[in-house]
Amino acid sequence: MHVLFVEPVFPRSQDEWGEGWDHDWPVWRKMLPQFLDEILPD
Repeated sequence: MHVLFVEPVFPRSQDEWGEGWDHDWPVWRKMLPQFLDEILPD
């Protein structure tokens, strides 16, 4: 069980998008393509 917390299953990241970006679905929809580009192989 300890391994689940030490070795993450999903990639984690934090990007600072600045002010004007609310924490809601329209913003997530805009951020999703960038996130997928970062985690998926070419």
